[in-house]
Amino acid sequence: MYVLKFSRICLYISLLLLALQRVALIPFSSDDAEDEEEDIPGTNEEFNRFIKNKTKTFCTCGTSVLQRRFCNLDFAIVARKSGKAVNFYRDPEYEGLNFGGLVIPVNTQHVLRGSMKVNSTIDLHYIQGFYCGVDSKSVPDDDKPFLITGFQYKFLKHRKKAENSTLFDRESKELLLVTSCSDSIQLDSLTYTQIAGVFLNYYCSDISLEPPSVYITRDAPSDTSRCYFHYRRVKCYDRYAICFSNKGVASWRSVKGISTLPHILAKIPVELHGYVKNLAESRYSEEELFENCIFHADIPPENILLFPSL
Repeated sequence: MYVLKFSRICLYISLLLLALQRVALIPFSSDDAEDEEEDIPGTNEEFNRFIKNKTKTFCTCGTSVLQRRFCNLDFAIVARKSGKAVNFYRDPEYEGLNFGGLVIPVNTQHVLRGSMKVNSTIDLHYIQGFYCGVDSKSVPDDDKPFLITGFQYKFLKHRKKAENSTLFDRESKELLLVTSCSDSIQLDSLTYTQIAGVFLNYYCSDISLEPPSVYITRDAPSDTSRCYFHYRRVKCYDRYAICFSNKGVASWRSVKGISTLPHILAKIPVELHGYVKNLAESRYSEEELFENCIFHADIPPENILLFPSL
């Protein structure tokens, strides 16, 4: 009887995690904005509720790995902090944004996804706080390049044409949000597997299948059409594994080597070239690092395939 109850609880939690995981990772679509344009309320009170509901998805993503976030979020850039960070909390410019944090100007070095231009300065809203905020390590240091992913949120702001008027002008607004459901990672902390995934398109290539999904039971789901990872192993899969497909069967793989040919290095930020070239001299392979990570997660390791050198 107790075993049956425990099984039901596990199943419920598993379904809840999978449901939460799907909520936030929906890229922005300009077509959707046009469809919803007429539905945006005009009064401040209604607008506040509207934005609050809209921004809930930025904080409800469940447990995920970099591959899933990188391939599904609205923008992905390599950038450096280029000015002073400014605190915001319910800033009048963004009425209805029910969060606080830092507005950080950054200069874009590489644009991997999004409408930004290289070598342009943009403002990123870093959400802070227990519920939705990034940790302190995610806030960019001065002059250090970061890999940053996040949400590009566009909406129309209604402003009264006159103080006593019932007519409104519509003003286009855009927020670039970095939250607990996105990434802000110091570039030189990326592993070889993550470098290949991000800059060589291993994460989002044509042979990638459905995004990896989390599970909480001891045994992985029997479905072979997508990759799964145990919630206690998330750091291991996040850093040392990529989900790929071979004839419709999904499997996790680790990167064995990255070619140093000029056309390959040209795709990778120059700050990482020395790191990539020293791969052959590394004491441990990323397969070994993956297995060691799994061991310390206190769950029996799984087999993991290796890439040939690029």
